[in-house]
Amino acid sequence: MVNTMTIKPTNISSTAPAISGQMGHIVYALEGLRQNDKTPPLSQLKPGQLQKRIDKYLLAQGFDNRELPSRSTFDRFRRQFGLAFGIR
Repeated sequence: MVNTMTIKPTNISSTAPAISGQMGHIVYALEGLRQNDKTPPLSQLKPGQLQKRIDKYLLAQGFDNRELPSRSTFDRFRRQFGLAFGIR
């Protein structure tokens, strides 16, 4: 007896993928920084400056130091999603 399995096609939407974990924290901070009128456009900030602002924003929102995304996570996020979020 042969057990045949059918593979259902997966529909990949054209919208941004669901981002979770530490990268989700970065998305949360970017959305908060964009809503702040005092923040310059994020595309003008250097990567190091942007990461410091993200860390300060997350700390102000009540995140713990150990919950902050690391520099390597921020760099991976920037390489994968930088164009989609308008950061360099």
